[in-house]
Amino acid sequence: MKLKDKSTIISNIVKYSERSILITFDANHQLFSLDWLLQKRSWLLDNISDKLLQVNSTYNSLLVTYNFTINDFYGEKVALRQLLLNANEPYNLGFRSVIIPTCYDDEFSIDAKEFEHKKELSKQDLIRLHSGQSYRVHFIGFLPGFPYLSQVKKDLYLPRKSQPRPKISAGSVGIAGRQTGIYPVNSPGGWQIIGQTPLCLFDAKELKTFLKAGDTIRFKPINRNEYDEIKAEIQLDINFQNRFVDES
Repeated sequence: MKLKDKSTIISNIVKYSERSILITFDANHQLFSLDWLLQKRSWLLDNISDKLLQVNSTYNSLLVTYNFTINDFYGEKVALRQLLLNANEPYNLGFRSVIIPTCYDDEFSIDAKEFEHKKELSKQDLIRLHSGQSYRVHFIGFLPGFPYLSQVKKDLYLPRKSQPRPKISAGSVGIAGRQTGIYPVNSPGGWQIIGQTPLCLFDAKELKTFLKAGDTIRFKPINRNEYDEIKAEIQLDINFQNRFVDES
């Protein structure tokens, strides 16, 4: 199969606001991957850091936010395009592996019956399928610390609720369509809730998120006693949860 011209991987570059530019990539291009996207994000941050406030990633785009008002959009567009296409230096981004201890007990898996009725999955099958694979964190969004993860197995596909709940508890693990995710704070939400983790995904005091784009995570089933023990340890010292992270 002939490799596509790498210049075609950039689908569009548009002015998003007076200080930001949105770059969209062709996710079907042979060169495109999550690692490729995050490497390009790091390349921009390293090479034009004096001009930038931040660069945010999504599934197939980068939102580049400048520290000044963009008056010459065309000039910045050309510069970004050339910088991205000339970015050949490989990066070791130090992606981490993270275990997410998750309690799937009935009080936390409040939508397990939805999977039983609509997908003909027993509670045991639901847990086995959800915890039986690894996921990548594609980006953090929606809420501070909310991870958007690579897709679940097809048997777990279930659309979000037509009527969102007024409150989902922090740590709730949910599924919406092909996605699975974790609510980092108490919030309204329409995802199908299947469990809860005692980990703190967003430290409001330090304004830090626990997970990062590029992380590989795996959900590990735990019982209620283990859940309570881990939660108590984290309340005493939030750094306790770092034991679930492998930096190597």
